[in-house]
Amino acid sequence: MADWRDSRYLLAIVDATQQRLNGFALAMTTVIADAGYSSGENYEQLEERGLTGYIPAHGKYKVEHAGFTYDAARDRYTCSQSKQLTFDKVFVDAQGNPKKRYMAKAAECKVCPLAAQCKGKKAREKRLHHTPTKLIMSACSRGWPRGLVNGCGDYARQPSNPYWAV
Repeated sequence: MADWRDSRYLLAIVDATQQRLNGFALAMTTVIADAGYSSGENYEQLEERGLTGYIPAHGKYKVEHAGFTYDAARDRYTCSQSKQLTFDKVFVDAQGNPKKRYMAKAAECKVCPLAAQCKGKKAREKRLHHTPTKLIMSACSRGWPRGLVNGCGDYARQPSNPYWAV
């Protein structure tokens, strides 16, 4: 198991710790961990268990794709030229992580003035992908005061939270 990432162990550690605390009539409410334990699945599971997690997003996670706006209600991206990238499929990447793929129409990319810099010279259309847990990952990767940690949980996503706005 040495090849597994830390993030795959978080829930087992949380469960074991909670079980031990229960023996002392104590309850866990907060989980603090380093970026190695970051994953959308962990954030979701912590929230389902009523726990607030303070886990910074790992260095590879991108909150946004530059030049594209994500519309969560319609589950699609819009480029700077107002063209839509619609959901295409879910696939599993080389590291075993599920990803949602979004694609523009090749015919629209073909006539776009930004095509070469946007999609590259060989691609027929622009493709973007993100994790199926993008919304919670984005919420949990927002910075907290003084940049000490990032957090998620119900409080972190409330509009009344002064640290929610970017």
